[in-house]
Amino acid sequence: MERLTPLNPAEAVGERLTQSLLRQLEVALAPGHVLYGVPVKVLARGNGNDALFKLLDGSGRGADVHLTWSNNASVCLGLARTFMRLCKTERRKS
Repeated sequence: MERLTPLNPAEAVGERLTQSLLRQLEVALAPGHVLYGVPVKVLARGNGNDALFKLLDGSGRGADVHLTWSNNASVCLGLARTFMRLCKTERRKS
């Protein structure tokens, strides 16, 4: 997956914004979404509404999430593309 916008590491954006991204993700996900209920850690934030999360479920996956908003709580708002870490993929090949 190629990103068109740069990412800023979580350490660079600060604890306050990192916690805000976690709250936004929690609010945005509805039951049934692939990320619903999965513990995550913020790795980086894009210049817009994009954030990169590490899934803390032991799978080695991450999620590139574009957070969107709606007044309709039934709409699933957090769109995510999950991916396997390259190092895990490389280990399987050897």
